[in-house]
Amino acid sequence: MSEPIVINDIDQYTFEFTGNKLVLTKKSSPINTNNDAQITELTISYKNLTTLPDNLPQNLKLLSCHNNQLTTLPDNLPQSLKELICGWNQLTILPDNLPQNLKILSCHNNQLTTLPDNLPQCLQHLNCSYNRLTTLPNNLPQNLENLYCSNNQLTILPNLPTSLICINLQNNPLETNYPRIFTFNTPYEIVAYVNARNAEMLADAQNKLVEAQKLIAMLGK
Repeated sequence: MSEPIVINDIDQYTFEFTGNKLVLTKKSSPINTNNDAQITELTISYKNLTTLPDNLPQNLKLLSCHNNQLTTLPDNLPQSLKELICGWNQLTILPDNLPQNLKILSCHNNQLTTLPDNLPQCLQHLNCSYNRLTTLPNNLPQNLENLYCSNNQLTILPNLPTSLICINLQNNPLETNYPRIFTFNTPYEIVAYVNARNAEMLADAQNKLVEAQKLIAMLGK
């Protein structure tokens, strides 16, 4: 069985799209890419690409296409994909059907206003900083460990998964006074923190209501 082809340095190749087919040719000698199953990693960054082909290799595990001019990604990304690095593009939306095996999604520095509601449950690392997000999905993956969503337009957070280890919320107009960067020693600390903040906010609102009722009663005398 032949070894998988791992393409780390795309500058060693010329590539072109023939229809929807991605054709790679090594500059020193041609390589056989007829068997797409051999290609497991593909890095095509800093190439001013505006689109990607619809038939990426079906055994692809890593796709790095950062620093291009992509506005969308293919709807049929390979289900084998575990790591997607697509930061520094012009993406306004992500596919609704991201591969269910995806563990790392780095989509920072784009123009995203929303994230898919059904993010893969395997996802462990999500970097969506420097976008235009106003909300996060209500059902964030329950295995998520790292969430970086700084420099967006978030005003409120959803229920956060207990699996979280680190979260970065810097430079968001959050209505609640969450700490902007925090790390948890145990998965339950984040739940305790959020619950405590909710309880504190509720108590504060109740106190303000009581004071308002007292003031109304005094003015009515």
